[in-house]
Amino acid sequence: MRRASQTVLGVGVRERAAGSRKAASLRKQSTYNARVDRLDAIRLLKALVAAGAKPRAPMASAWIDEIAVRDVSLHGTQLASALAYAEGQRWLADSRTRKDWIYLTRTGEIVAKGSVI
Repeated sequence: MRRASQTVLGVGVRERAAGSRKAASLRKQSTYNARVDRLDAIRLLKALVAAGAKPRAPMASAWIDEIAVRDVSLHGTQLASALAYAEGQRWLADSRTRKDWIYLTRTGEIVAKGSVI
């Protein structure tokens, strides 16, 4: 009986250790991705401001995509992650009046003009 419980305990410990390593690996990846998303978002803000974006002036999503691809080389999920990060930080916001339009916030403009990458 004692031997069986030790075996079960041993397997559980190994499984937990493997799970901890996997969780640590995922945390490292998510930390890295957040840093990349932040840097990509700042690069995108800088490109938008350089292209003439003004705070509270609505921008068409297609125009943002064009600037992102042309000036910052952001495509697909990289662009989506950078936009989501910028919106989460309140650097960009969805337009309340027009669907598929986004506007630069005052904070976003400050970040774009003040950040040094």
